[in-house]
Amino acid sequence: MKAKDVMIPPREHLRTETTLRKAVRLPRSAHGGGTRIGVRELPVIDETGNMLGMLYEQDVYCAVAAAMLDHPCRSGGAR
Repeated sequence: MKAKDVMIPPREHLRTETTLRKAVRLPRSAHGGGTRIGVRELPVIDETGNMLGMLYEQDVYCAVAAAMLDHPCRSGGAR
């Protein structure tokens, strides 16, 4: 048995120009074989279809959180 025999090929992918907003929404809607699955990462491909790497949901959240560190607590939703 090989990996290709058990893998679920991603039906969604990201391009290098995909916004982070769209990137965090896609994994929640990604489907494999017609069944909803809990995807937390997606491949990033270039304009020729070559895979450049994976974008992980947690990495996006960490990047956004780091960008917000100098904002007042009030802007983060605290009351």
